[in-house]
Amino acid sequence: MYISETTAVNAPVSFRHKILIVEDDRGTSFLLCETLSREGYSIEQAFDGKKALELVSLRKFDLILLDLVIPGIDGIEICRQIRSDKRFNSVPILILTAKNDPLEKMEGFAAGANDYILKPFMLDEVIARVKAQFRIIELRHNLVASESRYRQVVEHSPDGILILSNNEKKEVLFANKRFSEIVENDACGNIAGISATEAAKRCDLFREILAGINDIENSSPPVTREAIVHSQPAPAIFLEVVVLPIINEDSCIETFQVIIRDITNRKRMEKAMTQAEKIHSLGILTAGIAHEINNPLTGISNAVQIMKKCELSKDRQTQMCEHVLSHIERIAKITREMSQFSKPYEAVSEKFSVSEVISNALMLVGFSPASNNIQFQWAPPTTESPILFGNKNQFQQVIFNLLINAVQSIEKIGTVNISLSVEKSFIVISISDTGCGIPENQLKKIFDPFFTTKRDWKGTGLGLAVSCKIVQAFNGTIDVESVEKKGSKFTIKIPSESKEKPHKKANTQ
Repeated sequence: MYISETTAVNAPVSFRHKILIVEDDRGTSFLLCETLSREGYSIEQAFDGKKALELVSLRKFDLILLDLVIPGIDGIEICRQIRSDKRFNSVPILILTAKNDPLEKMEGFAAGANDYILKPFMLDEVIARVKAQFRIIELRHNLVASESRYRQVVEHSPDGILILSNNEKKEVLFANKRFSEIVENDACGNIAGISATEAAKRCDLFREILAGINDIENSSPPVTREAIVHSQPAPAIFLEVVVLPIINEDSCIETFQVIIRDITNRKRMEKAMTQAEKIHSLGILTAGIAHEINNPLTGISNAVQIMKKCELSKDRQTQMCEHVLSHIERIAKITREMSQFSKPYEAVSEKFSVSEVISNALMLVGFSPASNNIQFQWAPPTTESPILFGNKNQFQQVIFNLLINAVQSIEKIGTVNISLSVEKSFIVISISDTGCGIPENQLKKIFDPFFTTKRDWKGTGLGLAVSCKIVQAFNGTIDVESVEKKGSKFTIKIPSESKEKPHKKANTQ
């Protein structure tokens, strides 16, 4: 049977790969052609070097079987020319040779060959080596595709992604497009190839990143921090900074991955939730405050009318004036406390007495008509009160929210107990009541926004969610124990060292 110099042997229709056989011995070429065709490959043949290069330039082959000694251009030169063309330099080339000369093999590999097959060869060996090359191609293709998908995900991520080296300078090895957009108008400037250590001298974001890297040594990763980027004239952007160590096979930190997430909208929503809960709390107090203020106003009005209508002795006038002043002071005290409670949240941190905050919150709760039949049991510590550092107004709202919840859980007559203690390295505040309690199946939901157990839709479902966020900003925890129809107990635990260093920025800004 005659086969032309360039032919394809009949084979299954669904060819997997196209192979070029360059072999001047026609018997060997036909044998290889028939064997590989049966394996499902599409085969073409060339019997000299010139024809081989011509076919390579015209067709797209997935693998080349190349004899070293052929008429015209030899196999080494063919290999070099194929590798010199960028279009074909990745095509696997398997050299066929009868010589087992190490120098010749080195020359072939230097020219770009992928493997050698010695003559005479076993057909099974040829098939195995060809399949091995296609397996390598498949794995390489999958790796490239996987890398491409990962790069696309990283580049189009809504979060900024940064990779830093683990050396003294913490150099920027990679930054995706989103990260560049976040810092584009900030003092960080162009971040390509910069040192994070140097950038931290002029950029708040990199200062937080480096602080997160330092925190990894003292805590379990990931480390989460917050930063603000100012890009005039646009408003400030609130960012969440997550730092993760990338560990190598020796369990050492090789690089650091930093994820920058824009949480500006979340901050605004949380602030709106907090303000909504505060407005609701103020609404609870309105009726009681009106009553508290009307009483001294009545006394003032009566005293002024008496002084206007009657001629009083000097001592009596003095007595009346003192009566009026005492009522005015009473009103002033109420308004001071209310203005302090109702003012907008500001990121102002200060040292404050925990006992004083609890006492002030108790006074505010006392204005609520619902507290008339409630007995409050609160004994401030006889020793010096524990001190916290942070936003006093926010912390007072936490105590107020818990006290109001306790009052509203009691239908008629009941007791609310408040205790304050220092246990080991924690400040512990407990507020318990003898109210209706919380069903066991609802305990896990009570800190979720908009979830409420209050009857008749009297609650917003934000009080405990807001309180939890504020306590977390003080690096603390808030837990609950409750038995239905017997009462509930809320316990706040805050590290006492908070008094020595500012707490994290609360998510209520």
